[in-house]
Formats: sequence, C-alpha cells, structure tokens
Amino acid sequence: MSINQGVRYMAKRTAIRAPRMDDRPIFDVMLAIWGYPAVLVANKMRLFDLLAERALTIEEICAAKGMARRPAQALLSVCSSLGLMSLQGGRYSLTALSEDYLVSSSPTYYGWFFDAWFPIIPVWSPESLLKAVMTDSPQGPFGDPPARLPRGMRSRQRILLGLCTVQVSRPHSHGQNWLISQAIARCLT
Repeated sequence: MSINQGVRYMAKRTAIRAPRMDDRPIFDVMLAIWGYPAVLVANKMRLFDLLAERALTIEEICAAKGMARRPAQALLSVCSSLGLMSLQGGRYSLTALSEDYLVSSSPTYYGWFFDAWFPIIPVWSPESLLKAVMTDSPQGPFGDPPARLPRGMRSRQRILLGLCTVQVSRPHSHGQNWLISQAIARCLT
C-alpha cells in the first residue's frame, strides 16, 4: 500500500472531530522553552532596569549593553511577545508588568527569583528531568548532600527548596502552577 493509499484509507476509517479545548495552553508550554531562558538572560543583563529610565531604540540598547543587533533583536522580541516590553515608534519600553516586577528599584521586584534560578537552570533541562524521573534520583544541587556543595550553593539550595516547599504546600488560585511545582519537587527531592 502506498502512502497516499494509506492516507485515504485512514481518512475513510477515522472520523476527525473538532478539538474540545483551545490549543493555546499547549503552545504556551512549547514556546515557554525559549521564553523563560530569554527572560532570565534579560534580567541578568539588567535590560529591565535600563528601560526603566526611558524608552530606547535597539541601537541605544546595543550600545548600552555591548550587544550585537541580531541577538538583541531576538531577546527584545521574545520579551515583547511575552508582554514584558513594548515597541512603539522604534523604541522599546517596559510594560506595567515589568515596571512592577522586573525593575530592581520596585518594591514588588521579583527579578531576584530569576537571579536565584540562573545558576541552576541546567537542572531544569528536559534531559535532567527525564533522568530524575527514570532513575528516581534527584539531579544537580538537589541531589548532592549540602556538605559537598560550595558554600554559596548551599544557601541557594536552602532558599530554593524553601520556595518549592512553600509553593507546593500552599496551593493558590493558579492550580496548574501548583501541580507542576508538586510534580517537579517530587522528582528533584
């Protein structure tokens, strides 16, 4: 049977029904693979603090941060697509969300959390998570006894494990976040 014959056969035998749910959550998961690291990098580079001063062109951002145009465009585009920046009249500016949570002078600054995750992001790779699930063993700093970790990493481990415990033990209105945190915490601890 040829491929075309197989497709026609399957089309006759399989009724295709319309999906019952919107596919946006699936695309949000798939695209977060690129978005999350980009936000970590933008935060590490203090792009949000730079744009808090005033709206800037891409050339001004590149000059201020010593970046080439192509990677700057990619980083700014991802942050804009996530609703963290806005491009108007050729100038990038922060959205209210970024002004509230990603500018270090804000009383509601949340970028410290990204800074804490930056050194251990490899632990959250698909390969690391797969290994944790398949071997039933914690990965990265979560798997090492604290005595064997460098001094700075021991305190980070306590902070991050404390955050995971709070997240998992106190479910909030974002049920999906709680379920994901619970599943990951079980794999990593």
